Parts: sequence; C-alpha cells; structure tokens
Amino acid sequence: MKAKDFITYKNWFFTYTDFFLTADQHFNYHIILKREHCKRVAEEIVLLGRSLKLPSEELMLSEVIGLYHDLGRFEQYKTYKTFSDEKSVDHADLGEKIVRDKGIFDDLNKEERGIIHSCIRCHNKLSLSDDLNERQRFFIHMLRDADKLDIWKVLIKHYLSENKDKNTVLLDLPDSPTMSEKVIHAVNNKRLAKKEHIKSVNDFIVLNMSWVFDLNFPYTFQQVSKRNYINTLISVLPDTDKVREISEIVQNYLEKNIGIKQNVTD
Repeated sequence: MKAKDFITYKNWFFTYTDFFLTADQHFNYHIILKREHCKRVAEEIVLLGRSLKLPSEELMLSEVIGLYHDLGRFEQYKTYKTFSDEKSVDHADLGEKIVRDKGIFDDLNKEERGIIHSCIRCHNKLSLSDDLNERQRFFIHMLRDADKLDIWKVLIKHYLSENKDKNTVLLDLPDSPTMSEKVIHAVNNKRLAKKEHIKSVNDFIVLNMSWVFDLNFPYTFQQVSKRNYINTLISVLPDTDKVREISEIVQNYLEKNIGIKQNVTD
C-alpha cells in the first residue's frame, strides 16, 4: 500500500463514521465507542506488525485493516440499535458488503484488496474457511490478535468498574454463580468457548479467558501477560475448584506460548 492511498483510506473512514453522528447523544455514544475501538485496534495491529518487522507498506495495510475491521458496526447500530449479531446481522459480513458495494479499495491490487476484504469478513468467525490463502490468513491472524487485545481491555475496565451494570455489554446475561459445563469443557480442552453455550456473566468471562487459545503470535501472548489480563479476569470470578482448574490451564498455556520463536511467515 502506498502512503497516498493510506491517507485517503484513513480520511474516508472518519468521514464515513462522522455521517452516523446525530443530535441524539445516547446514539452518538455508541458510534463513538466503536470508532474509538477501531482506532485502538489499528494501533494494536501496527505494534504487532512492528514486532514482526513488517515493511512500511504492510504496516500501512495493517493499520487500514484495523481501522476498517468493524465498519459494519455503524450501519448495524443505526438500523437495529444493537451490537448483538444474534439480534441483528453478522457485522463482519455487513462490513465486507459495504466496502465491496462502495468500491472503497478498488484502486488497490487484487492481493491487497483480497486481504482487506477477507480480514473484515473473517475477524469474528469461530474458525477460518479453507479457501483463504497464506497471506490472507497471516493478516487475519494479526487482526484477530489485535482485536482481542483491545476487547480484553474494554471488558476488564467494565468488570472492575464500581458503578456498573454488567448487562450493558453482556447481552442481558444473568449474573448468577452457575457456570455452563460446555464452557468449562471447552477450556479444559484448550478450545474457544462458543457463544451459544454462554448462560451467565461468569460463562462470558470464562469465554474471554478462552480467547488465549486463539492467539497467534508470541508478542500477543507477551502483551496479555504484561497487561495482567488473565489474572484480572480470574479475580472477578468466584473462587471455586472449577475456576481454579480452568485458570491453571489458561495460565499454563499463556506462559508456554510467551517464549515461542516468532515466525513472520506463519
């Protein structure tokens, strides 16, 4: 990606998101919330890219990917007044449709355009499809790591807030001590917990912990450890045998992967 294209795409993003602002401050709060998230993910993915020693052209491509990854969120909230994909549409699929329909990246070469489109479409999927090529997978993995780093930050701030209504971000889940066996089973087997198995706030926090099993780069593991994300999530869960067991599994997995040699061709 060339510098002039990079500047054009950044300007387009902020012009586009400004379009959604209204006289309704409650509505604007949610739009600005997502725009700030996109900005932070763009910053996170550039830091990850620098750790991988990517050239400047790929760092600019990465930043655009981070900025645009949640583009569908703005139209989603305008139309449905929710960020819940289950109650509206898949925001990633919507985001890709928007960039395709508007031809935002049509001036890029086929490879770069394909990378951006696939990153937007796949960043929230439980698993990646087989039709993605190696380059697409590499940037998708970067985006998914950067996205998680910021979402963890946002959720933990919410969990630790003294004046909080957990369900403002937790999909109206009951704040009960019960925990889903399917969620526990996923962590015990070092797998991502599934949204459809979430029955309580505690389940959702355990799901947050299970994201460790979907990380792709030692830099990301290092940042999770440095920012104390996992220990903080554990601290807001009840002190039970089950929680201690899954906490040990997640922490051991994190520690094991911090020191693995980073390979930029993965």
